[in-house]
Amino acid sequence: MLLVLDLVLHSKGAIVYSLVFVILATFFVTACTDYEGMIDDDYEKWVKQQSFDPSVMPSTAVMGNFTDPRDGQVYRTAIIGSQEWMAQNLNYSTSNSSCYEGENAYCATYGRYYMWSAAQTACPNGWRLPSYSDWSEMFSAIGGISTAAPKIKASGGWSSGENGVNTYGFSALPAGYSSRNTGYYGMGHNAYFWSSTEKGSSFVYSVRIEYDYKYAEFNEELKYYALSIRCIKNSN
Repeated sequence: MLLVLDLVLHSKGAIVYSLVFVILATFFVTACTDYEGMIDDDYEKWVKQQSFDPSVMPSTAVMGNFTDPRDGQVYRTAIIGSQEWMAQNLNYSTSNSSCYEGENAYCATYGRYYMWSAAQTACPNGWRLPSYSDWSEMFSAIGGISTAAPKIKASGGWSSGENGVNTYGFSALPAGYSSRNTGYYGMGHNAYFWSSTEKGSSFVYSVRIEYDYKYAEFNEELKYYALSIRCIKNSN
């Protein structure tokens, strides 16, 4: 009799423990809005579902637009200090450039990735690839590199809810990067932009913005990586 009762109690305990486990697991899955808690397929779906209106700008932004005569694409522009920047990633098709996973729909939002060989001449006439000094001047104009990220990040599209306030309308999006235009990494949680300034024979300075950092930073990237481009208007 005692043996039977003990088995029943153990069985009921196992059921209780199972129910507790299911409840806790459901809670954590439901509560998880961070990409780190998602398997790859779920993360891809999450990225595609991100929606915000990129045309809505704060009153502090000084905006304009530019039409690329090469293909008719229209880009928003932003005045930051004494500089005029494209406020969208370049999406002009060249050799040694690509879209995320080869899908054109991603390019429409995030622009193209360019290897260094293509980046040097990708900007339209009257615009150029920004130098290390150009980037440094922009960061100085907005209060320094240590607090730059929220001010230039877009107000949507970043993982973990770490969207920016987009003070100047620069609208940096987390396009990630590509390695040799075949592997794609980091979409949703970081942005990489080329500069025109080389570091030795194999490296080029880039700007990186992470989803969870307030600062931007300069990196040294290998030339076979493919990064985003923000063109800056030539000085008169």
